[in-house]
Amino acid sequence: MLVFHKTNWHIKWKEVDKWNKGRQLYIAYMPSTGPVLLDAKTRKTIPILSGLKEHPIEALLDRRLQKAQSTVDMVECYVGITELWDHELNRLYLAVLADKADRKLNAKEKLILVDAQRKWIRFRDAQIKAIGTHYGKRDGTIWRITTARQVMDVTKQQALRLGSMLGF
Repeated sequence: MLVFHKTNWHIKWKEVDKWNKGRQLYIAYMPSTGPVLLDAKTRKTIPILSGLKEHPIEALLDRRLQKAQSTVDMVECYVGITELWDHELNRLYLAVLADKADRKLNAKEKLILVDAQRKWIRFRDAQIKAIGTHYGKRDGTIWRITTARQVMDVTKQQALRLGSMLGF
């Protein structure tokens, strides 16, 4: 699992359709576009809209956790992945607002979504505070990992919810 930050490497599906069977490809993640198919030969990407068994951010978390050798390493994994989920959440939120398909939101529906997202941000902040308060009182380093994982899950779940509005 790779994370890319450049967005000018895109290819078209017409080009993908011409690829030979057996071509080496990777699933990667770009904060600007979300999951992408990466051509190892050309280093070009194309966004993946659906069909993945596991979100690439989850695969990246698994790989990072396997390499973690301490509590600090594990907490850092969750903190870094929370940042990626936050990017994904923001990307999906804007995509839902701009969706051009039949399910496109009218002005009133967009206001409802914007209001809901603002309320969710307040909810997220309250949840993070509650999680920190609850687990912060416990002895043992495992609770720092649990706290970081729980905080990540709050943002992850909202990102997945927004993605489901686009059919992901």
